[in-house]
Amino acid sequence: MSKVLKRRAFTKLGLLIALFVGVAVSILLVTVDGTAVDSWPNWLVVNHWLTTLVRVGLFVVVFVVFYSVRKRAIHNSEQTGSAAKKARLHARVRQLLLWFFIVELLFGQALLPRVLEVFFS
Repeated sequence: MSKVLKRRAFTKLGLLIALFVGVAVSILLVTVDGTAVDSWPNWLVVNHWLTTLVRVGLFVVVFVVFYSVRKRAIHNSEQTGSAAKKARLHARVRQLLLWFFIVELLFGQALLPRVLEVFFS
């Protein structure tokens, strides 16, 4: 197996979480009737800022967990070059935050559809 595949291999915990999420979404889609699907977009429009705060909060939690796990792994390894690994970690976290804010502004806050609407209307 190549090094890339070994680095990107899923853990058992990750696969279990993906399985449970897939089963939960499947059950939800089977049990939801059409009225809930029709009312969902209206609820999202009314509670736009609440959903934005929840979405940003969840991503902040993901970033904090990612950072703490990687920092602990670097700290526990005690190898030479740990300063370089910490610098790469900080650069990676900054890169992920930048991507998140760009995607959040373009799609979460619907800036991209608004800009396209201005250009093509």
